[in-house]
Amino acid sequence: MIPLQQGTNTLELHPKVLEAINEPIEYGYYGEPNGSRELRQKILDHYKIDSDKYEIILTSGSLAAIHLIMDNCYPKYKNFVDIIPSWHWPRLMAKDRGYRIHPVHSRKIKPEDIVENSIIFLVNGQNPTGYVYSHEEFYELQEEAKNKKSMLLHDIAYYDFFENSYPLLLNEDNFLVFSFSKGAGLASFRIGGLVASKKSFENIPEAVPNRIGVNVIGERAAMVSLEYYDEWKPKNIQLVRWNQDTIRQELSPLGVKFLGSDAVHRIVLTLDEKIDITEFNKKLVSEGVRLLDISTRMYDVGVKHTNDPPYTNSLQATAAISDEWLSQFLEKFKKVYQSL
Repeated sequence: MIPLQQGTNTLELHPKVLEAINEPIEYGYYGEPNGSRELRQKILDHYKIDSDKYEIILTSGSLAAIHLIMDNCYPKYKNFVDIIPSWHWPRLMAKDRGYRIHPVHSRKIKPEDIVENSIIFLVNGQNPTGYVYSHEEFYELQEEAKNKKSMLLHDIAYYDFFENSYPLLLNEDNFLVFSFSKGAGLASFRIGGLVASKKSFENIPEAVPNRIGVNVIGERAAMVSLEYYDEWKPKNIQLVRWNQDTIRQELSPLGVKFLGSDAVHRIVLTLDEKIDITEFNKKLVSEGVRLLDISTRMYDVGVKHTNDPPYTNSLQATAAISDEWLSQFLEKFKKVYQSL
């Protein structure tokens, strides 16, 4: 099965990262509390974050970091602002913990969407729609959040697919979560974390889930990924753009539409409304290719919405894939489409 629905980066790792992963390791010990001190400092330096003002901990991927924030920032914040369709897990966490959900349907979050005492879940190159915020829009959201006694939970999972950097919205109240799963391609090593001011860290308990360290091999791979960042990042972006252009060229003649600029590593394909997108994806799965059915996975689990255009008849695929996977995807997609 070619799992294009996960939104991860499956491009070949930098040779030095592979070397680091394959080096011998001593067994029988835990990692450092909250993650390696050396890696934590290297991450702060990488993002040009002042370690005198902000603290950092490592977690098993960014989802664990979001868990920590959601679990420990209630009832200081009682509302949760999120885009629908979007990655549904943070929203489900918020519902489970008692936050009131304030959905923003099928567009970017605007200042007027922010309510008092809320967590605003903000992602650039938003999943799955690909919405991208300008620097001005970022700062307007940050200012309004401050006015409404709210905070931005700024998830920068897709930061490494932008050719030019964008503002990291850190201040006394906001949280930043990061991951090595997407850009660096280290999804299976489960390395992520959070950054916040010393004041905000008062909400985070000392006994965090990874108190005895995260995956030490993952830490090693992350460290080397940062060292060779300027080599693999532009190469990955070039490959992703080529794959996206190829998919558009090959599938447009079938009548497939493409939404958004696909600024990061995904591509959203919209089919004719007469085609049942869920059944189409099931047929693709039977051919060995799985895409993300936005209608059933990005609203709420198992619920298909048919009255919220333009994404209810859309599929998403990652374009950070090898030539072999790209060829198989295009071949199988055309086969299923032409069989309708």
